[in-house]
Amino acid sequence: LLGKGSPSDLTLRIPQLTEAQAAVRAAEAHLNRARRNLAKTKITAPYDLIVQSCMVELHGYVLPGAPLATVFSVEAVEIRLPITKSQLDLLELSSPTNIASSAPQPTVILQSIIAGEKQVWQGTIIRAENIFSPKSRVTHVVARVSDPYGVDMKNPRPILAVGMFVQAEIRGKVISDKIVIPSIALRESDDVWLISDDNTLTRRSTTQLYRMDGFTVIDTGVQAGDKVCVAGVEFPSENLEVKPRQATKLLLVNSGGKNAH
Repeated sequence: LLGKGSPSDLTLRIPQLTEAQAAVRAAEAHLNRARRNLAKTKITAPYDLIVQSCMVELHGYVLPGAPLATVFSVEAVEIRLPITKSQLDLLELSSPTNIASSAPQPTVILQSIIAGEKQVWQGTIIRAENIFSPKSRVTHVVARVSDPYGVDMKNPRPILAVGMFVQAEIRGKVISDKIVIPSIALRESDDVWLISDDNTLTRRSTTQLYRMDGFTVIDTGVQAGDKVCVAGVEFPSENLEVKPRQATKLLLVNSGGKNAH
């Protein structure tokens, strides 16, 4: 400050300057290493995919291990379908909770309304989950549909987008030699009233396989040729005399055919 004598290194701030120069060289080294790492960086996926969400911006700084995006494969989609124990028993599975590789895969038809038109996709049941909900008493089977976005399809088809609601119909095993009756014929405790040869009512207990579209498939309790009281008697009782009138036919399902009885 007085301009007299030789200044010391501290007065000339040489230590601070040396520190700053070292920091510059270190920063340049870090920059060169980052450029080399960037040149070696390549983001790939083992499948064709769609980016669902992105967590970084262009030219943003990414820490090691930080997630960049959420993606999902377009090779296939899986749909969890709720199913009851009785419905699960009607599928051709190796066990109630597992599908062996050698077992046939049940076919599932998926439907949805897109732009006012019904669209259909076909898939297969690939596995069943092994947990039943304690509240709803249902489990889930998983359906798989290949190429939902039509990447590999030569003929374009509607996209089965992730998150879309669909209605599923699973093709179960063929049931032969069973009786199909209208569900309205079932009374309390799943009993039915049969009309005897003398036109009197007889109560019969039954067991059912499943119900669908207003009909019930009877496993035991009703035989071919039995006359079932479907309606018309408000308070049925044993040996009550009735005047039968054919309203609905019973169906005997045999090898895929339906024979009226």
